[in-house]
Amino acid sequence: MTKTTPPPAETAFEPFVVIDEVAVPLAVAWAAHTQIDQVTQWFGSAGTEVVHAEMDLREGGSFHYCLRTSEGDEMWGKQRYLEVVPLQKLVFLQSFSDKDGAVKRHPAATTWPLETLAVTTFEDVDGETTKLTVSWAPHNASAEEQSTFEQAREGMAHGFDGMFDRLEDFLFGDEDD
Repeated sequence: MTKTTPPPAETAFEPFVVIDEVAVPLAVAWAAHTQIDQVTQWFGSAGTEVVHAEMDLREGGSFHYCLRTSEGDEMWGKQRYLEVVPLQKLVFLQSFSDKDGAVKRHPAATTWPLETLAVTTFEDVDGETTKLTVSWAPHNASAEEQSTFEQAREGMAHGFDGMFDRLEDFLFGDEDD
């Protein structure tokens, strides 16, 4: 596994990018991101579980979910798909939401961008390894929201590393189980 996070951006609009290579064929990596029964097994940061999930994987569709922490706190989110290119790319607007799917502000950071544009690409490396590249940037954000996003890069890197770890535990089996 290789994780690469570039240094902080020089401009407010440079996306946050994280790259991971997983030792599974492209079709397996794609399925882990696009089949709800698989996504719910690993999606979210460490210490959370998916307790609600609805997915309509098509342009114009969405993934609406609820994550619950070990303390019982719930966080709702929504991904609205803009582009779905099978085995290649997912492009979506990511937001926090309420239980009905309405876009809401971040529950703990009111100056977080209301929406972020996310692009996840899938690249076959050698037939047995897939390179995942996630690009994330504020969408239609104010200067204050851009600044909040910039200041959160280290936390985002930590969060994505944890989620990639969960993905790999799902793909390869968690040895602690």
